[in-house]
Amino acid sequence: MHISNILRLKLPTADFRKDIILQDDGQGAYIKEWNVFNVPLPTQADINQWAIELQSQHDLNVVLQAREAAYPAIKDMVVALWENILEDRPEAMTALEQERISVKARFPKPTE
Repeated sequence: MHISNILRLKLPTADFRKDIILQDDGQGAYIKEWNVFNVPLPTQADINQWAIELQSQHDLNVVLQAREAAYPAIKDMVVALWENILEDRPEAMTALEQERISVKARFPKPTE
């Protein structure tokens, strides 16, 4: 991930024309000026750690979105709960639970 993307995601209110000025002299971008109030100038280790954190969050969001799209509809879950609790008919609830387990297996959360 490029330093400008990392900094924009970590400091979304920063102005890249006056608060943070990046420069690239052909060896990769670096922070030329840092004028962010109450935020110390990050080291390269800080930036690398932010990149890891941001990538991890992105990877998790991708999985969560895929799961959300694959899970059963809320109305189906409500009906299954109703039938299970009030009508003592657990079949739909059991089927939905198996489907939920299947979705989680197809879209596992990334490991850290």
